[in-house]
Amino acid sequence: MSDFTRGLRLWFAPERIREDGDTPDYRFSLANERTFLAWIRTALALIGGGFAVDQFLPGLAWGIRAGLALGLLA
Repeated sequence: MSDFTRGLRLWFAPERIREDGDTPDYRFSLANERTFLAWIRTALALIGGGFAVDQFLPGLAWGIRAGLALGLLA
């Protein structure tokens, strides 16, 4: 039986999930969530830094400013 079919059958019969295995430790789920939030926070900081370079460093040459901003945004 394929994984898709097996997952679909468990969707319509949730009581069978307990037969499939043990409940995972909640600490792993919390650690995964913290890691995901750290990635999101880092991405938002880099995007904000890219916009800040473009807006608040008008003294730089256009090419350098655009390169820094695009590097942070990418």
